[in-house]
Amino acid sequence: MLYNKIGIICAVESEKQELLKRYSYVLKRVYDLKFYLFKKNEKEIILVKCGVGKINATRATQILIDKFDVEFVINYGTAGGIDKSLNYGDIVVAISCVQADADCTVFGLPKGKFEKNDELYVVSDHSIISYIKNITKEIVRANNKIVFANIATFDQFIIDEDFNRKLKEEFNVVCADMESVAVAITCKACKIPYVVIRGISNILGEKYAVDSYNKLSSKTSSDCIDIIQKLIL
Repeated sequence: MLYNKIGIICAVESEKQELLKRYSYVLKRVYDLKFYLFKKNEKEIILVKCGVGKINATRATQILIDKFDVEFVINYGTAGGIDKSLNYGDIVVAISCVQADADCTVFGLPKGKFEKNDELYVVSDHSIISYIKNITKEIVRANNKIVFANIATFDQFIIDEDFNRKLKEEFNVVCADMESVAVAITCKACKIPYVVIRGISNILGEKYAVDSYNKLSSKTSSDCIDIIQKLIL
């Protein structure tokens, strides 16, 4: 890609460590956040672990844009699968993100919107998605697939199967996380291109969703990073 300064955002320690162990870096602190700076093929890369949730993701994204002048933002990490076609270890690249816990239906608005003119789906840049589709053709994954689909974001880890079925019906999403839409909204407001890449570490509604998340979060993050490394060539 043509971007020379790239910001990368993840939410938790296991996701961060999977990337840092591949590079030497310089640490810089801004407020209470740690930013890890390294170079790849003359490109400047800045990684930050934002913390869990939309507020933390918004804050970290804005700092990357304002303090580090990044030209492109990558958000990666784990997600819970909703669509029955997904398996543990599959990768989902967001064609759009939706704020699934926004609920102002008492004012006649659809779920996912706070105001009438809000975008329900924060749509990813078509040219970036096309580029990723091309480069991921070269990635051979024996037992798992790479899917391009809608992702839901809400600040809860839900294991109730009925809730997740309704989520899929309402928003046509295949998985859910706690940060993606915040990164997308912030980048769009600042006119910064971005991409969201998520690995399926658990299937929402299944009995052992929490256990599988704890077991697979590092591995699925590593799989996302395989794609990221091709993006930052």
